Formats: sequence, structure tokens, C-alpha cells
Amino acid sequence: MPTSTPDFRLDDYEAVNDRVDERFWQHIASEHDLLTVLAEHHTSDDQHSFYVLHNGAVTYPPAAGHGYHAR
Repeated sequence: MPTSTPDFRLDDYEAVNDRVDERFWQHIASEHDLLTVLAEHHTSDDQHSFYVLHNGAVTYPPAAGHGYHAR
């Protein structure tokens, strides 16, 4: 698995309002160092970026039939 943390290319970015700033902090910035970039794409004009990220701090339950038995 890749080990690089995302570079969101946000130099000089200012959120449009406090709500947007808070949402970014809650969902991305607070766990930035725990995110691993699995794939990324940037448009040719660098106006838009798309990422597939893995959050290493999150645990997922096993899939049905793979070692978890409800009683």
C-alpha cells in the first residue's frame, strides 16, 4: 500500500465561510497524517483534484461470513 500523505494543493486557499472551513477540518485536516493516497487525479488546469484515500485510523468490521459470528 502506498505510504504518501495527500498534498491537497491548498496553498493560499481560504474557505468561503466558517462552515466550510470547519467541515474541512472535521473530515480531512484533523486526520491528514493518517490518510494514505491510493489514487489521485488533477485536471490539466489544476482547478480540480480527485482522490481515493484510505484512513488508517478507521477499523472496519469483517465481511459477513469471514470470521465474525453473531450469537
